[in-house]
Amino acid sequence: MPSTIVTTATGILGREMVHELDQHASQWPIVHELSRSKKEDYPFNVLYNHIDLTLSVDQMTNSLKIVQGEYIFFAAHLDTEKKNYDVNRQILSNFLEALIKTGAVTEVKHIILVIRAKQHGVHLGASKDPMIELDLWLNSLDRPLNF
Repeated sequence: MPSTIVTTATGILGREMVHELDQHASQWPIVHELSRSKKEDYPFNVLYNHIDLTLSVDQMTNSLKIVQGEYIFFAAHLDTEKKNYDVNRQILSNFLEALIKTGAVTEVKHIILVIRAKQHGVHLGASKDPMIELDLWLNSLDRPLNF
């Protein structure tokens, strides 16, 4: 049975992913919720793990010793575009490096970066409608980078 890791699970996207995975607990029997704070109680299949994704690789490694998952929903993001670009790539890199150090990376089959719509600029105003997966990412000089 697949297990999963959801980062920033107390944020809007992360919380909704955890709730959706819980609705299918027979398919997702173990969900590791990673966040700095636990804001609500979850069912038996959701395991809360305290972690600050802005920490160093070694500090995160300590927090991730008991965390494993075949699927990772990486939903971490910050409150400004400048921080998103400057920090997101570093926290993702550190998180993956910590999984390598714990050995958990050997179990990983798929990593989903939960930011896709932001790459199309939906958080910046009106966007193409309908959007499709093959649409190009916005990368012109007047658009902020996400990673």
